[in-house]
Amino acid sequence: MNESNVPGDQQASRGLSGRGLGLSLRYGLAAVAALLGYGFRVLLDPLLHQTKQPFIFLFVAVVLVAAIAGPGPASLTAFLGLILGIWCVRAPGGQVQAGPPLFVLIALYCVLTGAVILLSRRMRKAQQRAEANAELARQKQRELEVDIAVRQEAQARLAEAHQKTAGILESISDGFNAFDREWRYTYVNSAAAEMVHKKPEELLGKTLWEVWPKASELPFAAEYRRAMTEKVPVQLDAFYSEPLNLWFHVRLYPSPEGLSVFFSDVTERKQEQEQRERLIQELQTALVQVKTLSGLLPICANCKKIRDDKGYWTQVEWYIRDHSNADFTHSLCPECATALFPEFRKEVGDITKRG
Repeated sequence: MNESNVPGDQQASRGLSGRGLGLSLRYGLAAVAALLGYGFRVLLDPLLHQTKQPFIFLFVAVVLVAAIAGPGPASLTAFLGLILGIWCVRAPGGQVQAGPPLFVLIALYCVLTGAVILLSRRMRKAQQRAEANAELARQKQRELEVDIAVRQEAQARLAEAHQKTAGILESISDGFNAFDREWRYTYVNSAAAEMVHKKPEELLGKTLWEVWPKASELPFAAEYRRAMTEKVPVQLDAFYSEPLNLWFHVRLYPSPEGLSVFFSDVTERKQEQEQRERLIQELQTALVQVKTLSGLLPICANCKKIRDDKGYWTQVEWYIRDHSNADFTHSLCPECATALFPEFRKEVGDITKRG
């Protein structure tokens, strides 16, 4: 990662290990620290004497550089400190005192500075792992926040869409019911509740067969089940018996979640249709009973008998009676009465005049 892109809080934390400093600056700091350690040792030489504790300030410089700049610059400080420490104990003639005390001091200096550098390296790796874990945690936190924001936005949109859908379903005059796969009511609009004379809360969460126990025995129940199992839309006119006694035009639409049902009360239309069908049936029955005479009728010129379809000759009144709804009552006209009963001619004439 480019150090220029590191956030300020991370750079501040990395300053303790030198990662926040430039490479040249860190190694320059290492050299300056070695020189400062040597300088302090020279200034305090009258107190420490030439052969006593030549590496004490140089070791402190290594510790400080390891804490500030890291193990790499600390190694440079340790190397320079070793050279400068040996220089401190040079003999007046220019020869370095190589006796056991100097060897022991050098060995102790190398061991201690090596331990400091190793500890600094481990601390730096531990800090790098901690920073990596912290960065990973921050990244996951950001991803979680983004995910939560996306989910909240999706939920808000879903709630808005649900509200719009509910508004539409509440505004229509048709009844609407939604069922899950277990036939439980999941949504009931106000029109549907009003049609079945119930409140939505009386239906929600309950099954269709629980609310309407007799419904499973009615013919429309098979169509409901067919729409659910075969995943096909179905339309039908269904009669709901007691306690409703209503006809409904029902439209069934299956979905992966269950079944959507739109229905409207068509009882009045059904009654009008039944009345119309009953009237048509009555008219058809009346038409069957009505008989008409048409065409040419063979009739005898003398006796006035009519020959029927079978070739038989029958009285005209019998033929008309059999081929229509007319019937005959027998009487005599004035001419026939005078001809048949001349003795009553005067009475017939008086009746005719009065008529």
